[in-house]
Amino acid sequence: LSQPAVRSFFFTRFLTDPFTFFFLFWLPAYLQTSHGFSLAKTGMMAWIPFLGADLGALTGGAVSDWLVRRGTDPPLARRRTLFVVACLTPLTLVAVRVGSAPLAVSLITLVMFLQASWNTNLTTLIIESTPPQNVARVVALTLMGGTVGGGLSTLLTGHVIKNLGYIPVFTALGFTHLTAYALMSISLRSQHVRASRKFAG
Repeated sequence: LSQPAVRSFFFTRFLTDPFTFFFLFWLPAYLQTSHGFSLAKTGMMAWIPFLGADLGALTGGAVSDWLVRRGTDPPLARRRTLFVVACLTPLTLVAVRVGSAPLAVSLITLVMFLQASWNTNLTTLIIESTPPQNVARVVALTLMGGTVGGGLSTLLTGHVIKNLGYIPVFTALGFTHLTAYALMSISLRSQHVRASRKFAG
């Protein structure tokens, strides 16, 4: 964590992995509480967003690879894909406010698709930005950041839902990717400037 880039990736996962943790642990309760799903109906519907996540992981990687094949620098292709995803994840604000259960599940499936696409491209960006001899260590550290963020957010989510309901949680999740992207971009740009000055000097 002594390197700025590693800290940047660590906190990026710290901020955005809670997205996955929330839907993994709280989606069934949300569907039952907010849309009146029975246990049986929850079992019939709650798997769909995770299928969306599987498709998102594949599609996100395919899109950025397509950009690379068209001549885009690989790290830039990953960042562009991350930016598009970050701009779309505020759809959680719509998902929590719609009255239609099928529409809500569809929107949650879409944002899970986006989250998996984000994770694929973020992990690839981390690997491509790290010297080969340090890849395993850096990836492990960033995953730890995601696990810590997910664990803490899960504890906090319970208190928020109990006192304020689901809307504040969905609202916060909608802006985590934009926040993380902005912080990561500032950090990586600063690192690039410092490296350029050091090389010039």
